[in-house]
Amino acid sequence: MSRPAYGDPSAGGAPGDAHLQEGRGRRSVGTQTNKQEEKEEVPRLLAENQQLNQKVQEMKEEMSRLLQENEGLLEKIFEKELELNRLKQVSGTAQEELAPSNFQWRWREIKFLVKGFPVQFRTTGKTGGCERQFLKDVSKLLSRQGVSLKVEEFTETSRHLLLVFCPIASRMGTNIESALQGLNCDQKAILMVMHYVPKDNTETFLDTSRQGMHPALVLTVHTRYTLQGGFYPCEMNKRAVASVAAAIKGLVEDH
Repeated sequence: MSRPAYGDPSAGGAPGDAHLQEGRGRRSVGTQTNKQEEKEEVPRLLAENQQLNQKVQEMKEEMSRLLQENEGLLEKIFEKELELNRLKQVSGTAQEELAPSNFQWRWREIKFLVKGFPVQFRTTGKTGGCERQFLKDVSKLLSRQGVSLKVEEFTETSRHLLLVFCPIASRMGTNIESALQGLNCDQKAILMVMHYVPKDNTETFLDTSRQGMHPALVLTVHTRYTLQGGFYPCEMNKRAVASVAAAIKGLVEDH
């Protein structure tokens, strides 16, 4: 009986060929499995990467919030330090004001403010009553400085400060000399030289160098006025009010 030829299909093939074909099939199946696993792995990795990015962003936001809170705390600390320094300064000022020497000075100022600093006035000609307007302006200015005026009518025996209102009717020198006659040397006085000048005549030259000569005088000022309008607003009258107020304030402090 003859043997079938090697590799004859009718004989079913050699055993090695069967094993070879089986291995090739396994490798093909394994390759397909790996590719499928890789395809499934990509979405998972992308999702994990997205989660990591989200966590990083959340951490950045948290750090930014903490930094802002830290800046806010530093700002509050700075404000508290400023407030503390201010309170220390206020406390120091209060202690100084309560010191015996300062307390005595402030009590003297309060005493004058309550009782009033007495002044008298006298006119030596026609003024139209504007002297009271002038005294009112001076009193208003002094009240802002803690001084209250007590205006009194003139009495020859008084030693209170005297304001002499002297309207210039003829010659300035003669009018001033007449106004100063009879002044008590023990009584301090302020001379108000009043120039009759209409409001619209601002270019009129006035000799303001003339000063009164008397031992009782502490100040001489020049003013403008009219009988109808009194002491009207102008630079000369503004300076006169300020000068008289300053002189009275000085007398109050020396009293």
